[in-house]
Amino acid sequence: MSILQRQARRIWGALLPENKLDIPSSSILEVERSVQGFARLNTPSTADTEAWRYTSLKGLQGPISSGAADVEIKCEAPSITLRSLSDLLAGSKTTVEEEALAWVKGQLNQVSPLRDLHTLYLQEAYILIASASDDESKVIINHRRNDSAQGYAVGAPSVWVYVQTGAQVSLEEHFSSPSTGGGATLSLTGVKVEAGAHLTHMRAQVEGVCATSQGEDPELNYHLGLVSVDVCRQGQYDLSTLNLGANIARVELEVSLLDEEAEARLNGVYVGSNKAALDQHLTLKHQAPCCRSTQRFRGVLGGSSKGVFTGRVIVSEGAHSTLAEQNNPNLVVSDQAKVVTRPQLEIYNDDVECSHGATVGQLDEDALFYLRARGLSEEVARRALTSAFVSEVREKLPGDDLRLALDRSLSMALNLPEGDAVSDAWLDWETIDDR
Repeated sequence: MSILQRQARRIWGALLPENKLDIPSSSILEVERSVQGFARLNTPSTADTEAWRYTSLKGLQGPISSGAADVEIKCEAPSITLRSLSDLLAGSKTTVEEEALAWVKGQLNQVSPLRDLHTLYLQEAYILIASASDDESKVIINHRRNDSAQGYAVGAPSVWVYVQTGAQVSLEEHFSSPSTGGGATLSLTGVKVEAGAHLTHMRAQVEGVCATSQGEDPELNYHLGLVSVDVCRQGQYDLSTLNLGANIARVELEVSLLDEEAEARLNGVYVGSNKAALDQHLTLKHQAPCCRSTQRFRGVLGGSSKGVFTGRVIVSEGAHSTLAEQNNPNLVVSDQAKVVTRPQLEIYNDDVECSHGATVGQLDEDALFYLRARGLSEEVARRALTSAFVSEVREKLPGDDLRLALDRSLSMALNLPEGDAVSDAWLDWETIDDR
């Protein structure tokens, strides 16, 4: 085994088969594509090693059981067409379906480690095509990874959303898994927002956190998610992400603003407790003039958790009149928690307005003193300030279940007693004088 192959095993763990004969069979992709991905994973570049330095999968040991993901898709509009990728590859297609399929193939042919890992385990994929209508179309997708009696269960859910000109779509994605048994989710969500279209995307990762007794080999839950987005002329893409669960979770966002006046607004919250490792890896490309983007990601880290944010904004030559803003504040609520934040700008144009910033801090002692002086207990004061820190994303969450999940994660990060884990009351600043 070469030095590069040993290094690859240290990065990818048991997700990378020992040899190409062990590659899990795929029902929809050419074998050659999996073989090429396998070869690239075995020879990681310096850039790959650097990009994955904070997300090691070496603790993920075999045996591996693939094909363990259930996907439930609910479409509440007749303007949404749902097809499986295998049906589109084998059957007849409309003109729009041909266009969507060509775009999906182009996306799958792009080279990145997470794409290659996903390709090894992909069993089926789904394509949603949204046409313009008078009302906003709503899609809810539930991804659940199942238990496996044969070792680590690996699921590779894949969904592609093709939003046609002028369409408006609301997309919710929910990821869950058991808290026992250990396993990995390798998700891939692709989005194309055509001219004048608008997609609002909520992505909630609330997978189980595995715990083992002292002395046992760790059985961990891994979440490795990729969201790849293309936005065309005057298209708008709004994303809110929750990165709350799993023992080790990495979410990659790749957003390309392809044509003039395209816009992307990216917001997220990641909350870590115990020994969780949460890695946010963003690449946003301004490839045309007069485009706008904002990135606002907030981290709350407690216990011995680690939060990582890598945000890279690339402004291409000729992409004049660019407006780009990036902000990554982090709140550390325990002495053992760690934060790594790496905002980056690559600008190849003079006519731009770009800014980036990152902070790492603790709860404001003056604010805590002020709330304590108003009669609040220390626990309530800490909960109030922490909830206010993430309120921008929390207020946009659709439904009580996600707000409850966020509140539980915040309470775990603050190491609150289980009985006091969740209470909407402490989020109500209107009545804070009554407590």
